[in-house]
Amino acid sequence: MPATQHCYLVDNEPRTFAEAQMHCKELNAHLVTLSNKAENDFAWSMHGDEHWIGSQDGKAPKQSGIGKYTWVTEEPFEYTNWSSNQPNASKTECVDGGDCYEHCAFQWKGGEHDSEWNDRYCMHTIASICEWDKMP
Repeated sequence: MPATQHCYLVDNEPRTFAEAQMHCKELNAHLVTLSNKAENDFAWSMHGDEHWIGSQDGKAPKQSGIGKYTWVTEEPFEYTNWSSNQPNASKTECVDGGDCYEHCAFQWKGGEHDSEWNDRYCMHTIASICEWDKMP
């Protein structure tokens, strides 16, 4: 679906992945999902800095390894735009101590090109984009 059939809201408030997802749900929306290059580029044009997108790999914070990434809407996860060697479920420090791993997806400009995806520790706080799917 082209981006014009949806409504979006950039939320600049730094939130964890779960907080961002809950904030969107409270607005009867969901974290943005990107099913093609046009949607990916459109999301980046709205907020050209790091922000959560609606995907995670289903693993708990202290589980190592890369799980299977899915969209929060359960739509098919066919299009991807991962930066080189991503996702990698890198080890990081948990907010409560110990080792945690990256399991949530975000859009960033740190790769070879703007608007690529990376994985990050889900308790990190960054901006997000909420999306409403237009009813038929």
